[in-house]
Amino acid sequence: MKAIKIILTGIIVLSLTFSNIVYAQSTGTLTGTVYDGSTGDPYPGVQLEIQGTGIGVITNIEGQYTIINIPPGTYQVAVTAFISLPGAINTVTINAGETTVQDFWIGDPALPVISLTGTTVSNITSGTAESGGNIITDAGSPVTRRGVCWSTSPNPTTTNDTTWNGEGIGEFDSYLSDLSGNTTYYLRAYAVNGVGTAYGQEMSFTTLTNERQIDSLALVGLYSSTNGPGWMNNSNWLTGPIDTWYGITVINDRVTRIFLNQNNM
Repeated sequence: MKAIKIILTGIIVLSLTFSNIVYAQSTGTLTGTVYDGSTGDPYPGVQLEIQGTGIGVITNIEGQYTIINIPPGTYQVAVTAFISLPGAINTVTINAGETTVQDFWIGDPALPVISLTGTTVSNITSGTAESGGNIITDAGSPVTRRGVCWSTSPNPTTTNDTTWNGEGIGEFDSYLSDLSGNTTYYLRAYAVNGVGTAYGQEMSFTTLTNERQIDSLALVGLYSSTNGPGWMNNSNWLTGPIDTWYGITVINDRVTRIFLNQNNM
């Protein structure tokens, strides 16, 4: 008799577990964070309700919430704040067996939030470099432009050289060109929304010395040490691009041939 009870108990537990799995697979989950639009900080103790269902939840101390076992469909989700702070209503779609992430912003929008980590400058040459950024959130106002800005002075802004790498939140890559060799630059990611322009953490990098510049310095040394002004032919030396100097051949920005025959050196 005891064995029969144990078997029946096991069957009931398995049946309930199976039912819960099936039910979970036939419903969806909604999760996210509620932010204060004026500061960008998470907002705890705010009530969310899926209108027309009676399903609701209150955000935790980190402003986060999770609602499970929601039947599939499209809903209006209302966030109820305080009298002094207006709420928000967003349309969300719930799919069976999936988790939908939806953040809410209540109050006035703020500047976008740019990640302060993970952004680097790489593949630096004498004239180019690669960088990028990560827009964590648009703070309640869509990001209409994003990229990086740079200058030879600290705290570059969008009035300096910039890239334009699309819109919206998320990570993006940037390619910098027309840089000067052997020069230190300051760079920041930026994002523009309806409130204004936000900037990320500043970083600096130094471009490599231009190979043509290295060759030019070597040729100047040759000119000075061999009485260049007294050569029979010193056309364009020290006065124009090195590929116009008499006897100099340049290919791919490198001096490949020096021919100064009969130049009384």
